[in-house]
Amino acid sequence: MGGKVTLDSPSAGHFEQSGPQDACFYVDLEVGLLHDFHLDSQEDRKGGGVVPHVRVAEYGPKGPYWYDILDIACGLGARGCDLDSAREWGNSWLARRKRGRLDACGSIVVSGLRWTTSGGEAADKGGLLRDFEVQFALDVKTFATEFPPGATECSIGH
Repeated sequence: MGGKVTLDSPSAGHFEQSGPQDACFYVDLEVGLLHDFHLDSQEDRKGGGVVPHVRVAEYGPKGPYWYDILDIACGLGARGCDLDSAREWGNSWLARRKRGRLDACGSIVVSGLRWTTSGGEAADKGGLLRDFEVQFALDVKTFATEFPPGATECSIGH
């Protein structure tokens, strides 16, 4: 399984990765603004399915620290992305976040998160999805990060 993953944002730019290898992209987002994103993953061959995995993290220079912001993962390892794994990801994301954050010490809030697909193979053929799309916005708050990820000093009240 491979495929192509693109991440587009009017304010941050266009990022693209094809195949199973990892890639890292570093982006500076302007503080105090809402940044819209659209992730699109497409299979590279009919019936091949997709296995998108995109992790978004915030850099905090004080530590330095990395704060988990968003982890988009549909199908991992030997399991491809099917409707069940897409639903599992969506439900686990909603259950783990508090007021738009995975980590209260980070300064970025996720909003408007939703996913969609145009479908894929029939269940008797593995049920792999031919595409998986996610839309979300990142609201970069004006306060600076200072505590390590998961610190008890952090409050969701920011």
